[in-house]
Amino acid sequence: MVGPNNAGKSEFIRGVGGIIANGLHPPLFVKGRGGRQGTSDDLLNWLSRISDPDHPGKDPIRYLSAWGDTNSMHARHTWDDRTTYPGLIGFFVKQLTTEQRLQGANPANNIPLTRERPQDPIHHMMRDDRLAARINGWFRQAFDCDLIVHRNAGSEVPLYTGNDPPRLPTEDRVSVSYLRSLEALPRLEQQGDGMRSFASILLATNCGYWSSLAIDEPEAFLHPPQIRVLARALANGATDPVDGTPLERQLALATHSGDLLRGLLDAAPKRVRVVRIRREANTNYLAELSSSDLDRLWSDPLLRHSNLLDAVFHEKAIICEGDPDCRFYSAVAAAIGTDRDVLFGHCGGKHRLHVGVAALRALAVPVAAIADIDVLNDEQVFKRLYEAFGGSWDTVSASWRIVKSQVEAGVPQRSLSEVFGEIRGVLEAATGSYLTMKDRNRIAESLRASSPWASIKKAGKAAIPRGHATAAFESLTRECRSVGLYIVEVGELEQFLPSIGNHGPEWCIEALSQDLASPALNSAREFVRSVVSGAA
Repeated sequence: MVGPNNAGKSEFIRGVGGIIANGLHPPLFVKGRGGRQGTSDDLLNWLSRISDPDHPGKDPIRYLSAWGDTNSMHARHTWDDRTTYPGLIGFFVKQLTTEQRLQGANPANNIPLTRERPQDPIHHMMRDDRLAARINGWFRQAFDCDLIVHRNAGSEVPLYTGNDPPRLPTEDRVSVSYLRSLEALPRLEQQGDGMRSFASILLATNCGYWSSLAIDEPEAFLHPPQIRVLARALANGATDPVDGTPLERQLALATHSGDLLRGLLDAAPKRVRVVRIRREANTNYLAELSSSDLDRLWSDPLLRHSNLLDAVFHEKAIICEGDPDCRFYSAVAAAIGTDRDVLFGHCGGKHRLHVGVAALRALAVPVAAIADIDVLNDEQVFKRLYEAFGGSWDTVSASWRIVKSQVEAGVPQRSLSEVFGEIRGVLEAATGSYLTMKDRNRIAESLRASSPWASIKKAGKAAIPRGHATAAFESLTRECRSVGLYIVEVGELEQFLPSIGNHGPEWCIEALSQDLASPALNSAREFVRSVVSGAA
């Protein structure tokens, strides 16, 4: 579950248990509930397997475990005659709040493992060395230290953190000499919130029988590298504490973390469903990106290695062609003091804009895109981008053809001698044995400027032939703005401050060193203001 602040992610997580327990749930979220399978006899057999039956053979039998407390009569009646399951909720659903995660690091009560079933996830670590090693492996990846069970601490079973003390050939895990070395290490419950929360999530997801586990902000208290380890651990799945078979379990996670989301998608893109919640007034809306769509989109390097996926946590996303555009427009937005929660991201070129737009629209993220004026030069690029916003090509195709043909017929191309003269001038003025980066940029600019669209990028709308072409351009850009596509009418990013001679990253660095409130940037501020507040 993702979405901006106060959209209802935590409320959804809290409602998961209420649906099953008593039918009470946030009506704005849930229109139905999951099914069940098996008979009441199957249920009682399962309860006997995971708990300690009290007075077996007598009716009613009481089933008591760390997961819940019920008896055979109540369980059978509830299963056969009801659509909600009060008294059984603890056996099926675990809600792991932030507070519970900190308490979950506390020592468990000691029990005779040969006679009683585990009452706490820590008991499973005591019983199963493979499980303990699995949990410890994830813990060490995150914190570079071990998570160790103290197996002979009296009435309690604490966990310790640090490097597991080496044992001599004559020592085992309950040798006094080894335990003294172990007790010199810090106890888990005395460590920071990050360690405690991380360990509690590992214990709950690896050691319980719940069919559904709901965790609110699993990334809380953790740094990004630890969040990514946690994501891999969650995606890796859990096994049955008794027979080691994979558990069929649903994890419902409410998160604010792009690191967690990307980690889950990296580890298990086919098993992740992303649901974005947004709130308008008192109504909540949900949009789901299915696992098949996610798998297809996540194979695209754009989403995998950019910040675009973080847009699911914001009110609006604005996608730019490249990193300099993204940095400049976001800085201008900050300078004008917009109160919108906006993410600026880039996609590595105008030919990739449609991919980002389609992905974010699938998750109901309000999205706009900024493209230089030469996006109109390529029919395929422009058409895909416009249609990614949901626009109909028939709406703009006639205007586009007029602009395209009039620009290429009415804007004179520079002659070969003009281009050659400029390049020769750069070479003759160069000093030293090698061309500088500035010289190379000037030569590249001369080559780019030899086409009509290069002239349009330099002069913008003013260079479009007057009459039908200008009218068509105005109609075209108006339709584009209505769907969320904003064409830079001054031509390109650098023309907002043409007094700077550089291009791309060099231009951006110098532009951002200027006073962004200066009159010279009035047109840039007005343009960014229109994009931030306009259609998406």
